[in-house]
Amino acid sequence: MMITMGCNMDPHQAYLVHRGIKTLALRIDRAQSNAQEIARWLEDHPKVEHVTYIGLPSHPQHALAKKQMTGPGR
Repeated sequence: MMITMGCNMDPHQAYLVHRGIKTLALRIDRAQSNAQEIARWLEDHPKVEHVTYIGLPSHPQHALAKKQMTGPGR
């Protein structure tokens, strides 16, 4: 039966997935803004030589990323 129909979630797993999807966009936005802040902070830090993060204007493909994505993490 599992080969024909695939694996199905039990009710508790379905509840957890449903609950997680409700806040997914908020969590992604928060993670993205946190990563941006950390990258900016690291770029300005005197002990850090180079930061490679597509959300920073110093990244060589930053302009392309801005065209293709709504943010560096999406």
